[in-house]
Amino acid sequence: MRMKEICEKTGLTDRAVRLYISSGLLAPKRSTSYNGYTSIHFSQEDLKKLESIAVLRRAGFSMSDIREMQNDASCITGKIQSRCSELEKELAEKSMILKALSASETTKADSVDELAALLKEPAGSASVPKEDSIMRKISKKCFTTEYGRLLHCRFW
Repeated sequence: MRMKEICEKTGLTDRAVRLYISSGLLAPKRSTSYNGYTSIHFSQEDLKKLESIAVLRRAGFSMSDIREMQNDASCITGKIQSRCSELEKELAEKSMILKALSASETTKADSVDELAALLKEPAGSASVPKEDSIMRKISKKCFTTEYGRLLHCRFW
C-alpha cells in the first residue's frame, strides 16, 4: 500500500505516519526509483501496527511508551498501571473544578478576578491546557503556509 491508502484506511495524516516512521515505531519497506524519489510501501502488518499505534496514542500513551511496549512486552502491565494513575489524577482534578464551577457561588462571580479566586484551590494543582481553544487547533491545521501561520499568530 502507498501512503495515501494507508492514511485513508487508518484515518491518520501523512505527517503522523511519517512521525511514527521517523521515531522508530514503524519500519515499512522503502524503494528508490531511478530519479531518486523514495517510495514507502506498507504491508498488512504495517497497517495493523499503525492502527494499534493510533489507538494507543488516542488513549494517551506517549510514543516512547509505545516504543518500550513494542520492544519489551513485559513492561505493558506497568505502562497500563501508570496510565491509569495519570487518568485517575486528571479525573480527580477535573471533578474538583467541575464541582467548583457548578457551585452557586461561582455562577455569581462578577469578574474574572472573582472567578479566579473561587477556582484557585480546585484548579491550583491542575496542569495548564496545551491548546487554548478548538478554533486555535482548527486554524493551525488550516493555515499551514508562512502567511497562514502569520495570520494564525496575529488573530488567535
